Amino acid sequence: MITMDCSQHGRVRANLSIMKIQWRVFLLLILVPLGLTLSVRADEMELFSESFTDSSLNLVWLPFPGFSPNHLVPVMDPTTPEGDLWVGRQSNEQLGGFASLSYAGESRMENYVLEAWVYTVVVPEGRAPLNGIAVRVDPEKGCFYRLASHFDSERRLTLAYVGRDTQNYPAYLGSWEGDEIPGGAPGTGGWHKMAITCVGNKIWAYWDGHELSGCPISDDRIARGFFGVYANYVGGHGIVETRVDGITVRRSGKLVKAIPR
Repeated sequence: MITMDCSQHGRVRANLSIMKIQWRVFLLLILVPLGLTLSVRADEMELFSESFTDSSLNLVWLPFPGFSPNHLVPVMDPTTPEGDLWVGRQSNEQLGGFASLSYAGESRMENYVLEAWVYTVVVPEGRAPLNGIAVRVDPEKGCFYRLASHFDSERRLTLAYVGRDTQNYPAYLGSWEGDEIPGGAPGTGGWHKMAITCVGNKIWAYWDGHELSGCPISDDRIARGFFGVYANYVGGHGIVETRVDGITVRRSGKLVKAIPR
């Protein structure tokens, strides 16, 4: 049996620490000259989930100040992608139109992934609603980031910052139309998987498991906040809704990997 005294054990730990530092220095020496940087993430861990099973809610959902006072509620829907007949419904009917957003989670959340099934409404020859999800929702400052579909004649997905400083108009960070959307813009309404990852000042948007082109997108206006479900009608007082299922929130965002600067 091999034993080590305290001094030997200390030297071994010191040597291991030196090796870790040398490895990190080696990575920097190799990657930086190639125009690459490191994007680092802690191990993923589920933080919150909501599936609306048996009409129940796991989380407390609150309406965003100044928007429609509707909050996310369970409703029956035989088309649910999770097969349990229950989904969440976010509508704007109490305000008589315009925007609606319910949020949950914790205000201190910074780096996380929000993923959900979203039923996207398609109105090829009329006005379609905005159906989507939101991250870093800050009800005190009145701002958030949202990823939403707008499948009328525009047939596009948009990532935007929305806040009091923009008079609640979207400041677009990314827009994807037609063939820029993985699989193409849908011709009929249906369930699609939307996701947003936020790490530091970087935001990644996903559609049906595919990262959208141009990501990550940089924006540092909101550092932390809740997550939410978003519905809106643009250009009038139309009553609309967003249906969601299988909401999951996981810690952090991207694995350690090299990305172009």
